Amino acid sequence: MKHEETLVAPWYWSIRPGGRKTGFLQKFARHSVAFVDHGPDDLVVTFDNLAELGNTGLHRGPWAYDFYAERGCSVMGVMARKGVWFRDRDLIDFLTSLSEDGFFKRFSRVLFTGNSMGGFGALAFAPLAPGADILAFSPQSTLDKAKVPWEPRYEKAWAADWSLPFSDAAEGVAAAGTATVIFDPYVSEDRQHAARITGANVQKLTAWYASHKSPVFLRRLDILKPISQAALSRQLTPKLFYDLYRARRTTPWYRNSLINHAKRRGHDKMAEGVQEMIATLKPEEDAALAKANDAAAQALRAKSNAARDGHDAPDGPPIMPRLRDNSAGRTASLIGITHEGDVFLERWLAYHSTFLPRDRITLLYQGAAPVGTGCNLLPAGSAPWAFASQLASHLTEETGATAVLRTTEFLVLDPAAGEDPFAHAIADDARAVISPFGIELVHHRVAEDAALSDDPILANRRHYRPNTAFARPALTKTAIRWSEDGRRSDHPFLNLSESLYLFDVAAADHDLACANAARDPDGSFATPHEASQFLDKIAGLPAEDREPCIYWAHQKTYRSWIEQKSAADGGNKLPGFEAFALKKRLFTLPERFNSLF
Repeated sequence: MKHEETLVAPWYWSIRPGGRKTGFLQKFARHSVAFVDHGPDDLVVTFDNLAELGNTGLHRGPWAYDFYAERGCSVMGVMARKGVWFRDRDLIDFLTSLSEDGFFKRFSRVLFTGNSMGGFGALAFAPLAPGADILAFSPQSTLDKAKVPWEPRYEKAWAADWSLPFSDAAEGVAAAGTATVIFDPYVSEDRQHAARITGANVQKLTAWYASHKSPVFLRRLDILKPISQAALSRQLTPKLFYDLYRARRTTPWYRNSLINHAKRRGHDKMAEGVQEMIATLKPEEDAALAKANDAAAQALRAKSNAARDGHDAPDGPPIMPRLRDNSAGRTASLIGITHEGDVFLERWLAYHSTFLPRDRITLLYQGAAPVGTGCNLLPAGSAPWAFASQLASHLTEETGATAVLRTTEFLVLDPAAGEDPFAHAIADDARAVISPFGIELVHHRVAEDAALSDDPILANRRHYRPNTAFARPALTKTAIRWSEDGRRSDHPFLNLSESLYLFDVAAADHDLACANAARDPDGSFATPHEASQFLDKIAGLPAEDREPCIYWAHQKTYRSWIEQKSAADGGNKLPGFEAFALKKRLFTLPERFNSLF
């Protein structure tokens, strides 16, 4: 059996014959309905959009399944193989029978949600569960040409049977509790569909310049998850949404859309003015603007955390609390990928075993097995990252989270945020897969000792450069598949941490870097000469005193993100970062990082 065939979607793994959850999969010719029971409190019903129609892989699951399942919600997903806007008699009869049998009444709270075609489904099928809340992104109200003759898109769906029940969101929304519709008013068709969806229970939130891809834009702003969570907890207000949406102002997407919109309306001078303003912004001014725009989001998080911890919350806008604290009782596992004679292995183990017992650390080794480590040892074989993907999925099911690192990579929590990087990641319920900010520690042979002493590495080495080669998916709470080099995964979302760093030490010492290159040509350097030549160039650079999480490097890391469909190796690239490192700039670490490892 091929490796990719051994990895199935988390929802199916949960309800397989040996799974820990109950549920069902009902398959029809053009649709499937999957349900995973996580308890009677919350049920989220999600509807597919067109993006997943061609996905027949084993990893396919209901739209937004991971997000809601991680919050303890039961999830029922309506998955589509044809873009017919759920105009399927078999599907409609099945969902109607569930409703008549009292399926939806089992749950304390029900949310229907989806994007585009899925947003239509969430609204149109609301009568299945009267009183359920709706979160619909850029929905169509119907594609019945008799009702929306102005809609030129989705021509293939016009021929669907629009005489079937649940064919008009404008009618179905009346049965909902609170129906929230998020759309870009500058997309003419989306605005006209939203105009048809009316009622005292309808809350319309405008996502200016998001285009029809409003969830993608909100995800780029890192606010899709808090918005979705607020809707689930019935605390999504216009004030909360627009406070969060202020973050749009610093994004290239928003700025370019603003310029293009001005040009389309004949406001060329306005477009030129915006371009000039952006071009003349200094990095520190752009950073200040970003900081100001993030203030509301930071206030939301602070108030939410204060409420969760039992303290009085500071004054500010209403904040949605976390639905539940899922970190209690969860632990982490660590997988290290190493090679025979790795000169950094002992230091790597000494550091990470201060946070995790060694029986929760597994070393995948190439060559001879390391001795005296006290860890679990497994031969890595010819494809260590494929093996790590399989192993991590099993360990994550047992412990809750798994980090996969090379043994030249140190997972570090900014001391200003705490001490334990694993506990910090586990407590972050909003992110299923976390990418730390990439730091390449380098040996500046002019300013630093010739060789590392027995003291901690960071007591001897203080110079670094940001490098996206190490800003990679490193810690996961769900089953994912890494690329052959470990820099990418099939998890489609970017979760770049603000407080976690991945320090790579392959170039932290000239002699050790050359020794490692001689033993492991697949590592950071192909040959000792390449390692030495690289560090010779570093020695000629002056160092700047800057924070490791510097604004412009973060922004460049975000811009390097590639959003593509997950595909088998050899096809399209898996989502990840395009490699960049600052070749002519070098920075000095702040004192608070001294002696961490």
